[in-house]
Amino acid sequence: MIYRAVINIDRFGHPSLSENEMHHLVRVRRLSAGDVFLGLHLEEAVWYRCVLSQGGKSLGIKIEQPVGMVAESPLRIVLGVALIKKDKFEWMIQKACEMGVQEIIPLQTRYVEKSRLLGVQRSRLRWKKIMEESVKQCGRSRIPLLGSLRNTEELLQRPLPDLRVVLDPKSKKSFKEVLVKPALKIPRELILFTGPEGGWSDEELELFRLHEARVIHIGPRILRAETAVLAALSVAQFLWGDVTLRSKFVPYS
Repeated sequence: MIYRAVINIDRFGHPSLSENEMHHLVRVRRLSAGDVFLGLHLEEAVWYRCVLSQGGKSLGIKIEQPVGMVAESPLRIVLGVALIKKDKFEWMIQKACEMGVQEIIPLQTRYVEKSRLLGVQRSRLRWKKIMEESVKQCGRSRIPLLGSLRNTEELLQRPLPDLRVVLDPKSKKSFKEVLVKPALKIPRELILFTGPEGGWSDEELELFRLHEARVIHIGPRILRAETAVLAALSVAQFLWGDVTLRSKFVPYS
């Protein structure tokens, strides 16, 4: 198994690892001088094949060759996700990162518990760390953007994407009907809205209608908020992104 880490490259082209990343590779993963790993340079969004090197008493790294930008979907997905229970929310953003979401925006909605709004600023560093670890695990080239807390109306004011989709178990329309009626060209940008445990208010649903968002269900079963997000992302990536039945993908690891 080849391990992954985030690397730094200074203005002279010299690569290095942070203390935490070096500790993880050497103390946790038990790599030593001469061992190969993949290093992600975040500013370039490029992976490099790297090797640990011995420099006197300390270990450094050398870059052998670039691997390139990999595992990024052609479908740009923005996820507007209502705040739910802390552990469920963190699981959700981890999986959203794995599923190729490019931007995550936490939402304050009518039925979000007010107590959850207080810890948003404190949690942002932890959320960013979760996404960085998820990127390393799944081999993506970019960490999703993490937006500030917004309400649904603020997110709807963004420039019109190709498609706005709202998850609502009470809707009578499915993803299939979104494609067929009316006819829909393949979207390149999708904003996906998902609500809290209590769902959407009537006022929010009317707001979605006014902004031409398509309110859909995932299936006949009532899914938990975090499950519904993962299911919807899987369907969207299958229909318009890079989850495919065709075997074109060759893993670089």
